Amino acid sequence: MPQGSVLGPILFLLYTSPVTQLTHNFGVECYQYADDTQLLISFDQTDFNAKLALLTDCSNALHDWFLSNGLALNPDKSNAILLGTSARKRSLNVDDHATIAGARVEFGDSVKLLGVNIDSNLDLNGHVNKVCRAAYFHIKALRRIRPALTVELAKELASAVTGSRIDYCNSLFYGISEYNITKLQRVQNTLARVVCSASKFDHITPILEELHWLPVSLRVEYKMAMLTFKTLSTGEHAYLSELIQLYQPSKNLRSADAHQLVVPTVKVARTEFARRAFAFAAPHLWNSLPFHLRSYDRNCCPASFGRRLKTELFRTYYCR
Repeated sequence: MPQGSVLGPILFLLYTSPVTQLTHNFGVECYQYADDTQLLISFDQTDFNAKLALLTDCSNALHDWFLSNGLALNPDKSNAILLGTSARKRSLNVDDHATIAGARVEFGDSVKLLGVNIDSNLDLNGHVNKVCRAAYFHIKALRRIRPALTVELAKELASAVTGSRIDYCNSLFYGISEYNITKLQRVQNTLARVVCSASKFDHITPILEELHWLPVSLRVEYKMAMLTFKTLSTGEHAYLSELIQLYQPSKNLRSADAHQLVVPTVKVARTEFARRAFAFAAPHLWNSLPFHLRSYDRNCCPASFGRRLKTELFRTYYCR
């Protein structure tokens, strides 16, 4: 297929689909996006070296499969990262590298996955800083041309160029530190003032309400709730749908018609680190929504649910 063709990505995924089965034979999770392949393996303090050796064997088998099928695994473009809490990683006696296709790959502090900088502590400090730097750069450019634009055109341009950066993969921001949320909120406040040609001393809440913009924290909740609704209504994607389930009481209780999700036990989500996982965050947020949203027809289009959800969040925040 010629490069850039419509069928190229689909046929490439079909061609490389045996990779998933190959990695699963080693007990290693595999995620693919176009020509980007990610291997993931979980471990505890007692079996890290054994799991790392298993990952090495898996990468060697993957390397051999690529070679036999006219492809190549480039160790120089491979990254490795050790994810976990700071306390847990300090308690591990581990090597500082992984072996990929016979090459030594040092564990890094962060990796870039689909435009998101994932750091080893999953606090997203580096990603938030990067988003803020890029946003302020474009805000500065927008401020220069703002006198030549109408309010509507400035709003559209701001949402397309800067607002989209704040919203990109913002479901990952659920549960991050208040410090990082505040930094992102400052970016949105600055953007709103530029769009409305307001002074930095003007109160920001009426400006955001005039633009019909939700604050960053509610935009994060909106994205998580939408992702949960799509998972419930379509069953996609499998790696998300298998993490949540509707609450079905053992007896005929009033809560049977509450359309709530099962919240994992405290033991499963005993740390703030674990409470950010989709398996805990999605049910917790979904159950906090008003009943008329939880019971909304799941056969409807997500856009219709999204409008109702945004209206509810907007009313709750600006009409309190």
